[in-house]
Amino acid sequence: MIIGLIVVAMLIIVMGFFIVRNKTESASESVTIHQNLQEDITLLKDIQYQVTDQNNCYLDVAYKDDGKKKPLLIFVHGGSWSSGSKEDMNSLLYTFSALGYTTASVNYDLLNMLNALHGECISITEEEACVSAAADFLAGHAEDYQIDTNKVVLIGHSSGGQLAGHLSEQIADHPENYPFQLKGAVLLAPASDLRYYVYNNIQIDGLELPLVEASFIFDGVYGTDVFTEINKVDVLYNITQNLPPVLILHGSDDTSVPISLSENLCNALEEKGVTAELTVIPGATHSLLEDETVFSEINRFLNQYILNSKGE
Repeated sequence: MIIGLIVVAMLIIVMGFFIVRNKTESASESVTIHQNLQEDITLLKDIQYQVTDQNNCYLDVAYKDDGKKKPLLIFVHGGSWSSGSKEDMNSLLYTFSALGYTTASVNYDLLNMLNALHGECISITEEEACVSAAADFLAGHAEDYQIDTNKVVLIGHSSGGQLAGHLSEQIADHPENYPFQLKGAVLLAPASDLRYYVYNNIQIDGLELPLVEASFIFDGVYGTDVFTEINKVDVLYNITQNLPPVLILHGSDDTSVPISLSENLCNALEEKGVTAELTVIPGATHSLLEDETVFSEINRFLNQYILNSKGE
């Protein structure tokens, strides 16, 4: 009798495992990842959206020229605020333009350590201002690029996730200042809870100085109170309940940005009443941009909250 109950219990557990696993697998449809521009897509490259001293403010736009307004996806590359380019996001640009979105990938002014040490530093706030200017520019050319300005989504990777996330918070709290409506944010292994790097004296990739010595990247001034400046731009410490739905994607084997930071961010968003999801990609590292699950999860999120959102 006891053996029989144990067997039944084990069967229930096994069946439950497969039910959960199948639900996970069927939650998002497979997406074909495109590494090249599709034939029916128009690509406009190196459009200057504003003039700055660093002169790095260019973007690419891709869309199907069918005369229909489309949701706009804005991609923000990573690179520890000091490297990377819009081309890093080409697979997203090509894939989602083929799926019916207007897509844009943005370059922005970058931190240059040599300049910073001579007192000339681009701050994170200025980088975010570049991304904001790009979004304004795209909204101002909505007719040219067939954009539905009521359906805009920011998507950023790593440090670009920090920029996209914090800018989303600013837009959500002051929508009257922006010529478009933010409908969602997707953060790929975002750099959040930046104090973690200071507490652990961790170096930023590609930079010689530990973050605690490079505090000037937060406001452009060397020797400032790093914690005060971090809190001003940290996604974790500027959450507003006005945020639209947020999807966070993180690799289980990410050694650059600990997965615990995304777990904390998702919990904090939910505590504020924000619709937030965290999808962990098994076996994935910090380089998420070629992972099929990432594309299918973004597509599922967009289908649920952008294409099928209430009131549309």
